[in-house]
Amino acid sequence: MKKNSRYLIFIALVLLLILFVSKTLNNKPNFFFNKNTKPTITSSENRQESFLDASKLIKSSQKINDNGDLLISETKNYKVIYFPKNNQVFVSILSSPFSKFREEAEKELLEVLDIDSDTSCKLNVLITTPRFVNPEEAGKEYVLSFCE
Repeated sequence: MKKNSRYLIFIALVLLLILFVSKTLNNKPNFFFNKNTKPTITSSENRQESFLDASKLIKSSQKINDNGDLLISETKNYKVIYFPKNNQVFVSILSSPFSKFREEAEKELLEVLDIDSDTSCKLNVLITTPRFVNPEEAGKEYVLSFCE
């Protein structure tokens, strides 16, 4: 009888573990893309900027996920992503030399948004790079080079 009780407790624990794991897996964020998401672009002072056409940004973006995040541009050298929840444009430089690809990514951002450099300085833009690519520049947060 004692052996059966242990066996039943073991089975119950295994079932609880399976239930926990399945719940955890079902709560993962959904990264499927939804073209119906309409982001609002705002400046770093958290004011809505009317000079940016969000519909144009959506059309020119490559992907839109359920959070409304827009992949503005992606090459082997950099990624430019807009996060509407943070009102931030994030640029990740993925190749070396950092300065060359930072400049390319900044130019691409201006072209996609169809704005000039002065206007872009009103946006909340963060530029970073991973340590394995650019160890000297990694670990720092940069703004657009023409806004410094």
